[in-house]
Amino acid sequence: MPDSLLDRYARPAIALAVFALATVSAAAGVARLETAGVAAAGDVVVNVYIAGLVAWGYAVEGYRTDRFRALLYAGFVLWGVVDVAVGAATVLSVTFLVVGAALLARLWYRREG
Repeated sequence: MPDSLLDRYARPAIALAVFALATVSAAAGVARLETAGVAAAGDVVVNVYIAGLVAWGYAVEGYRTDRFRALLYAGFVLWGVVDVAVGAATVLSVTFLVVGAALLARLWYRREG
């Protein structure tokens, strides 16, 4: 019985929350473009990419596949690269860059080995 309750109520609620957060992220990106202009374009593209990727991962691909993980890690690297490129590097953005690159290398090494 708990499995049926989980399938009936929890999974649709999680899907709704994921898609709502992805929509809010996209709307926030559009608002940021309107206020900050082209200077925010890279950051907005990365945020929308990650939001879309998470929604796609939930709806289509699944979070446990190597393809989803590689795309997510690449998003982390892009996030760090954009912040470093525009001169707004923080500890968080450098951490995303380094950890994302390390996770991509680990994933690649694991698949090759």
